[in-house]
Parts: sequence; structure tokens; C-alpha cells
Amino acid sequence: MNENLTDNSTIHQLPNHQHKLLCWKAIFAGAIFAVGISFLFNLLTVGLGLSLYTESPDGKLAFTFAGVAWIMIGSYITLFVAGWVAGRLVSDQHSFHLANGMFHGFMAWSIYLIISVVLISLMADVVSGAMLKSFFIDISNHQTTQGVVSQVNVSTVHANKLGHAGLVTFFIFLLGALGSCVGASCGIKESKRCYLRK
Repeated sequence: MNENLTDNSTIHQLPNHQHKLLCWKAIFAGAIFAVGISFLFNLLTVGLGLSLYTESPDGKLAFTFAGVAWIMIGSYITLFVAGWVAGRLVSDQHSFHLANGMFHGFMAWSIYLIISVVLISLMADVVSGAMLKSFFIDISNHQTTQGVVSQVNVSTVHANKLGHAGLVTFFIFLLGALGSCVGASCGIKESKRCYLRK
């Protein structure tokens, strides 16, 4: 009973928890960490690229299910680690609430996303096109053994492929955002535990 009172009184004595919510240093550190660890993950994915692709009967390359699963799981894990860094670097002058940790994680993920878009936009058109094509986007002309497919059918096929690619991309980004939020919550919980030990 006395131990519970001591813990509660210690928690209530944490300074300025209701006044400072955002620790921008932690957020930017998490975002930069996300850029670095994602770069390493992408290099690993390129290294394993031959096993992630399969060749269709018409000679085109496409992602296998294992490749999609690899990217989704890898996106969650890498951004979980980056979110954990953002949460762990929150100082004792800020709120240690888990919701604040999730907010730090989402902010770090958002800044990481902005940095990634800027970096991709600075790349050469050839590299950007290759990256887009790797995500199922292929707008080349389709031909069959009987001749050229009608424009309506080609447009429908392209629309379906773009729709599937959009859904996969959405879930990849969603898992990354969730990983960053959950990781930041775990990190801020660890920060609180370390502060209470002092």
C-alpha cells in the first residue's frame, strides 16, 4: 500500500508534464533514424531482389507474395525501431503519456515521409521510373497472340493493376505509421521507467 502511494506521488512530482508535450529533438532524431535504417533495409531488399520477383508467362517481372510480405514486415520493423528512438529520447520535461508517445511516433513518421519524397524527387527520372515500375506500375502496351488488345480492355487492366498497387502501397505506409507509433509508445514508456529509477 505504501509502495503504491510512493509511486503515485513520484509520478505526480514529475516536472512540467502538463506544459510540454512535443520534444522536437526526439521527433527529428527519430525521422533521421528512419531515413538511415530504411536505406539499409532497401539495400538489403535490392540484394535479395532476385528472389522477390517472378517472371510472368508474357515475360514481365512482378513481385511475388513473399516480396510484398517482406516489404510490409520490413517497413513495420524499421519504423518501429525509428519510433522507439523518437520515444526514448523524450526528456523528463515532457509528458510520458503513451498517447504522447504515439503522437511523437506519427510526427517522426510524417517528417520521414516528407524527407523521402524530397529525396525521391531529386533522383533522376530513370531511377524514379524504375522505382515506380517495381511497385507493379507498368503502362507498356499489352499484346496477345491474336493482335493488339482493345484500348478499353487495356485501360481496364491498367486501372485494376494501379488499384492493386495503390492498395498494397497504402498498407505498406499504414504498417509503417503503426510501427512508428507503437515503437514510440514503447520508447516513451522506457524513458519514463528510466526517469523513475533516478
